Amino acid sequence: MTFSQLRTPLALFGSRSKTRATDPRFQHLADQLQQLILLVSPHADRIVAANAHAAKFFGRSHEAICAAPLSELLAQDAEQLLLDLKTLAPGSTLTLGNSRWRGNAGALLNADLQATCIESDDHLLVMLMGA
Repeated sequence: MTFSQLRTPLALFGSRSKTRATDPRFQHLADQLQQLILLVSPHADRIVAANAHAAKFFGRSHEAICAAPLSELLAQDAEQLLLDLKTLAPGSTLTLGNSRWRGNAGALLNADLQATCIESDDHLLVMLMGA
């Protein structure tokens, strides 16, 4: 499954409320991808949901990833990334080349990510995808 195949479900689940973006059907679809997927609320600096590949990539449980602020997982320029994510308009995309992330036990991991804004209400919800 590719990112383009996810666009329709993302539009469906992310169009009206955050609960749709974290719907179990979306989680099931995201878990099938062999790419890292994080749903992030940058205004709150928190991860709303993560797929199975993200758990493997970070060496943490799904619950541990969602309990961590995004800035805890990002090893460099967390403040700048959060500012960049806050400026995304719905449907717009930002490419993050060679981002450094903290894995399990502090190991540094590199990943090229694409950030796409899938929801904008009173909170912004962004899907980070890559690796």
